[in-house]
Amino acid sequence: MTKLWDRDSLYTKVWAVPLTTVAKRYGVSGNAIAKVCKKLRIPLPGRG
Repeated sequence: MTKLWDRDSLYTKVWAVPLTTVAKRYGVSGNAIAKVCKKLRIPLPGRG
């Protein structure tokens, strides 16, 4: 099954709430969201 990701909405969500929260909304792990962000060239906020 292939998921389609909307870069703009994912960027907004990643920078608005913690990565783990975004992952729960999509039903995947935080690592999976990080990989998608890397492929879509979405910068991730620093830890903490």
